[in-house]
Amino acid sequence: MYAALSCSTSILFTTTSGTVQLWQLAHNPTELWTREEALAAVVLSEFVQLPEGQRNGIAVRNDEESFLEKILRHTNDAKNLPHYLHGFLRRFVTGSYASTTSVSASSLASLTEGYPVRNTFGLTQIIVVATLQGKIFGIDSSTGRIVWSRLLGLGWAAEVGASIVPVKMFIFGPEDARGEQEAKGPEVVIVAQRRAENTLVDTVIFHIDAFTGASATNADTSVPQEDSNGLLQGFDIVPGPVIEAYLLSPSPDSAKKHATAVLLLDEFLQVYLYPSTPSTRVTLRDLQPSLHFPLRTNADGVTRVLGHSIAPHYAGEHGAESHEGERGFVAYATWTLGLPPDEVVKTMIPQIRGPVASLGKVLGNRTTLYKYLNPSLFILLTAPAPRTPSMKQGRNCGLYIVDGVKGTIIYEASLPALPNKKKVAGKDSCDVQAMLVENWLVYQYYDPDWAGVGLSKGWRLVSVELYEGSGIDEKTRSSDMTSFANDAIHVHAYEQSYLLPHAITAFAPTLTKFGITVKDLIVASRTHQIASIQRHLLNPRRPHRKVTAQEQEEFLVSYEPVLASDPRRVLSHNYEVANVQRIVTSSTLLESTSLVFAYGLDMFLTRVTPSNTFDVLNENFNKAQLVLTISGLALAIIFTKPMVQRKKLREKWYQ
Repeated sequence: MYAALSCSTSILFTTTSGTVQLWQLAHNPTELWTREEALAAVVLSEFVQLPEGQRNGIAVRNDEESFLEKILRHTNDAKNLPHYLHGFLRRFVTGSYASTTSVSASSLASLTEGYPVRNTFGLTQIIVVATLQGKIFGIDSSTGRIVWSRLLGLGWAAEVGASIVPVKMFIFGPEDARGEQEAKGPEVVIVAQRRAENTLVDTVIFHIDAFTGASATNADTSVPQEDSNGLLQGFDIVPGPVIEAYLLSPSPDSAKKHATAVLLLDEFLQVYLYPSTPSTRVTLRDLQPSLHFPLRTNADGVTRVLGHSIAPHYAGEHGAESHEGERGFVAYATWTLGLPPDEVVKTMIPQIRGPVASLGKVLGNRTTLYKYLNPSLFILLTAPAPRTPSMKQGRNCGLYIVDGVKGTIIYEASLPALPNKKKVAGKDSCDVQAMLVENWLVYQYYDPDWAGVGLSKGWRLVSVELYEGSGIDEKTRSSDMTSFANDAIHVHAYEQSYLLPHAITAFAPTLTKFGITVKDLIVASRTHQIASIQRHLLNPRRPHRKVTAQEQEEFLVSYEPVLASDPRRVLSHNYEVANVQRIVTSSTLLESTSLVFAYGLDMFLTRVTPSNTFDVLNENFNKAQLVLTISGLALAIIFTKPMVQRKKLREKWYQ
């Protein structure tokens, strides 16, 4: 308990985990209400999609399954056919079908059972969030109800006092990470830093079942899953701080489709693997030649970006991956990025991954622009260097698109630093927001009062599209090409800037299952609103004149320098969503629909359809008329078929 306030009849508790409770004092004290104020300090968040059915009620399909076993499995599944037919007829007749604007009652009811299942369109998902206080929550995306919550334990540091802060969150797919043939649901792996009061720092991993919040740590790690107080205990993975952690995806030749391992790097660039099993070690050895990643280093007081690869080495007694004498791995530098002397590294932003539906864009004149789809790109943001005796303080911020394999700069922009009067508490002089998805780069910065023609001060949003080659119809196959090829740097860009009426605190693109739907930009402004900006308004190829007939075929509109606020595009309606720090989007089973989750001081979730609901019938669709029409046609065929047969027979007699 952190604090308590009491009166003659009730008492208010506030705990270190962020829980606020009000209890009524009587002969039998009762809890009146509980608020989880820790949700106002969310640091990590991920969507977890629900499975098709309950795990304990679905047989596992195995490639080695015999014919008799398949017959038995199909027979067992057929027992649910009457229930399915009854539900289908009820939905068809009554129209009570889960849609993009309604909540499926059946799916919500399943959340109260042991294992949840998804609804018809996959709109109900579990949002796993980690808070600054070290508490993890599983939230129902349809209602906002907390399905489960767990408090992370301190382990050995509980005796000396410590704090634990989650730094990374990864989702393991519904496959077994240990190579077994058993059905498993999605699992959450949280990498946390444990800081003891005696100044010791180490790294702990918490492995959690995404549906129940129970520990999913491997039983052979000899680590208790819970202590006597019900706190979730982690696995001590690194005896020190971790500088970076990555999700290790399976190799293309592997039978597994989902990532089931996490790769960690300590301060000595030693590689750690969780879970360290024969299957994951084989995966690491197979992927080792193709693993390249940038790291931020600090040498002699200078912050630099270095590219790294990993190589095998004998780990020794305390090294990483010292498993029964097997060779471990260590990271080594492969390239360094030279930056201007008046700029220092601020942050690195990875590109957003997702399915790519098309490799190019067909123009109105039937020519094609091929997208530059290099999967190794990342965004580097720099800030002005501080004043030193030998150098003046820097004045510009930098934005770079860098190839993480060999350190080539693909795109760069020099941005003005934020004036002192525009600085916000907790922000530095480079309040730049940026994101990269497919070949589309979007970033925001503040433009001070420039002395130029056609320039004005204010917040600017810049949209950039990268394409292969030096012009139209030039194709270099950037998605499949190695970064060391000569054509890897043959890129041309289209860019356009727009003035914003308000500053943006966070933005993210919409994501769909197959990437066919147009990607809109979801933004959170400092006016405490969540809005959607249509993709065609951010097209950098918008002409500065009246559009032609060919440009109209591409849905281009004339360029306007100001992106005015459109009340119809405000997703939060009349609600205020304060201090949004991040926006997370997720796909559903509907290609047209994407889930949007924004969190900060407040939390907000909604659904968006950038291209409208082209894959769902309207809720007002007249199903009864459809049934009557089909029934009438069927009856007409039944009655007219004998008449046609008799007519043909008579014609044969008279021929």
